[in-house]
Amino acid sequence: MPRTQRDIVVKIPGSDRYYANVTVRDPDGRSHRLRHCLGTTDRSLARAILSVAVRDIALGLRRDAGPQPMTLEAAFGRYWLDHVCLSTGEPQLASARDIWRMCGKFLEIMPAGIHLHEISDAVLADWRARRRGQPTPRGGVLSPRSINAEIVHLRAVHHMARDVWRVKADAEPPVNFNRHRLREPDPRTRTLTADEQQRLLAAITARARHLEPIIRAGVLTGLRTGNLLALDWRDVDLRSRVITVRVKSKQPGGRVLRLPIAGEMLALLANLGPAGSGPVFTYSKKRKPIRSIRRSFRTACEAAGIEEVTPRDLRKTFGTRVLFGSGNLRAAQKALGHSEITTTMHYLNVDADNVADAVEAAARLGQLTKDSQKPARRRRKAAGSAQKTRLKSRG
Repeated sequence: MPRTQRDIVVKIPGSDRYYANVTVRDPDGRSHRLRHCLGTTDRSLARAILSVAVRDIALGLRRDAGPQPMTLEAAFGRYWLDHVCLSTGEPQLASARDIWRMCGKFLEIMPAGIHLHEISDAVLADWRARRRGQPTPRGGVLSPRSINAEIVHLRAVHHMARDVWRVKADAEPPVNFNRHRLREPDPRTRTLTADEQQRLLAAITARARHLEPIIRAGVLTGLRTGNLLALDWRDVDLRSRVITVRVKSKQPGGRVLRLPIAGEMLALLANLGPAGSGPVFTYSKKRKPIRSIRRSFRTACEAAGIEEVTPRDLRKTFGTRVLFGSGNLRAAQKALGHSEITTTMHYLNVDADNVADAVEAAARLGQLTKDSQKPARRRRKAAGSAQKTRLKSRG
């Protein structure tokens, strides 16, 4: 029997076909990872096709014949399996279905059965033009940021296929993905002031009392809304005052973030009634987990007269307060859980008044430095005068 780490056929969300998800060793001891589409919707037939491929590799019948072509659908399926899927076929990240939905947008517009090496600049330009004409689910226009995110995703799949899977991916001439990215407007930065925060909390109705602790936790921890709603009591250590969550990252499965619990956050968690397990934030009466706060948050903002604020801005408010409270950009980066400091820069709200205050502080610091040098100058001047007096007396 061949030595395998995984021996399973799985379905990808949004696709009715089965994919291989198995690692096999050949007689030379080399590992071969099979992450391709098996081309069938029948599970028994998919297992039979996979068993033939596994047998050929185990017996050394399959040899490398140079880079082979791969369809775009198969590349998306293998990328999904490699990055957001466990050996059981279950998604590691909550955004796994969103990633495959993004892949589906390409498959809807791209020609059916297109291979990676057939994606040229002309094909990508045609896709971009047709994608920009598609409305959003709310009837709006797709933003340049969304289109650029999809292009970056396609580039990641293309480079993975070319550099890691060693399949035929480059067109002639190679496609330039950056050339097709759209110009984005300046990043939107909106934070809550202390007055707006109080008005927002006061505008919460009795039916939406579950929203109040989530808003407070958002501005006290800076966690994303998804992390807050998925927070379990097993992830909260009140004795050590640490919250442990898994945040988004480039590495598969995300990255572990350990966030200190401030005094106000500790009191908030204590009022919620610590438990051994289960979600931290629930509906007050039925103790059911909360799936989304988008609608209730928008209703509270309208009642408070606050415009252009989303749940994501709670995280930006936290990052800005950490920066102004500590004066340390690295501290804000660590608190937000960013791997790159350039990402942190987009979360911070620094307006003209903040810049003016910083300039005034720098001027005061320079004045203090100048004043601190005056006593030394006086001592040097007095010493020089005394020396001249001694020389005159000797003469």
